[in-house]
Amino acid sequence: MNFYRLLSIGQGIRSSRLRYAAALGADVFGVRHLFVRCDPVMACNLRCRMCHFSDRIYRREHRGRLLLPEFQRIAGMLLPRALQLVVGCAAEPTLHRDWLGFVEEGRRHRVPLLGVVSNGQRLFQQQAAALVEMGVNELTLSIHGVSKQVYEHWMPGASYEHLLALLQELKEEKKKRGVRLPSLRLNYTVNADNLEELRDFFCVFGRFDVETLQVRPVMPFGGEYRQLLTDQNFILYRKIIGELTAECHRHGVRLLANLNDPGYRKKDESDAGMESVYRYVSPERVWLPDFDWRKEGYGDYCRRRRWRRHLLLMAVDGRDKNWDVQGFGTSLKYEVQ
Repeated sequence: MNFYRLLSIGQGIRSSRLRYAAALGADVFGVRHLFVRCDPVMACNLRCRMCHFSDRIYRREHRGRLLLPEFQRIAGMLLPRALQLVVGCAAEPTLHRDWLGFVEEGRRHRVPLLGVVSNGQRLFQQQAAALVEMGVNELTLSIHGVSKQVYEHWMPGASYEHLLALLQELKEEKKKRGVRLPSLRLNYTVNADNLEELRDFFCVFGRFDVETLQVRPVMPFGGEYRQLLTDQNFILYRKIIGELTAECHRHGVRLLANLNDPGYRKKDESDAGMESVYRYVSPERVWLPDFDWRKEGYGDYCRRRRWRRHLLLMAVDGRDKNWDVQGFGTSLKYEVQ
């Protein structure tokens, strides 16, 4: 099963009514359809300038960690219904001492697609080997620069040498075992000052068997750096993305890029319906704020909230006026090249 093929199919279905109807049918017939994102701990070891964790107030207000037994209870409710589990979303999962146990829960529940998102700075050869052995489908690493100077400037606390060593260790571990997984995805958050670096991406990272490159313009997440791309930046941005598209094609790399609205100015409802299958798990909440997962079962909560009735109404109406409550209007604004 390929996540990006599912993503392309999903983006190709323009009817939100059909998306809601599909979610309803999957829920009724017990078909795997949920996409679960989990932050085991609300913390990060870096202070990336474009991230909310560079904001002292945000760090003070967002704390906590899930114990592995707590996640096991949540996993028992969600993962039998899940198509995908990604450990790491808005924080750094490797700060949790049992983070590999969270990944193992996905394997135990036979979730078809397992992923890990990290800045990679606390991943070493042993952890890389564990991800290969566990059959994780994709490892996503955040990078915000191609050169050492730019990478370490935008990711204070990170070591460029460690990143390159990790990529080499992962490549060698997969070669030793004769496997392709986990596939490697690099996420590059672009701003006016690191945009030109992308032209040298394959000069540095081309030797590490990157399968997917995501280029995402800086988003209004808060943090130390908050300057979105301007109209003047967009001209250069689109030119460089055009060059990068050709380079990715030549190297056999999948490119995800926001081309239609890099300034996040449009309210795009093309992804309406995605919230019906998305489940976010963190120490602060599980899915919706009023779901008391410690005392209530998932099925009981859905019945109390009349979830299937909601999906049916949305299949008829076409959209939920609160559909963007989880940020889909910005987080999914990229096209698969």
